[in-house]
Amino acid sequence: MNLDRLRNLLGNDKQIVSRFLDLYIEKVPALVDKLGKQISDEDIEGVGITAHEIKSQSAYLGLDDVVSLAAKIEEEADRKKTDSLHVHYLKLTVLIENALSELRAFI
Repeated sequence: MNLDRLRNLLGNDKQIVSRFLDLYIEKVPALVDKLGKQISDEDIEGVGITAHEIKSQSAYLGLDDVVSLAAKIEEEADRKKTDSLHVHYLKLTVLIENALSELRAFI
């Protein structure tokens, strides 16, 4: 995690940074759940869109492992390669949970 990246993007405004972190903690778990359902339902277009959203939000926090894995899920969905989506999803959930734990401890 690299919160300096977020601080720089937001002009080092502590209130806005805090709000972004709160939103990440609030919104990303729902996105992860949505992604899991989309994978189960074989909604490949939805998988790509949701993975992109997770990737984008996580990039602001410097969560490079999350960004990389979400990008991989997005790319595989775009190529209609579905055989490893579930495995990637399980890894992503662990990375997100670890990030959320760190963020909650930080706030």
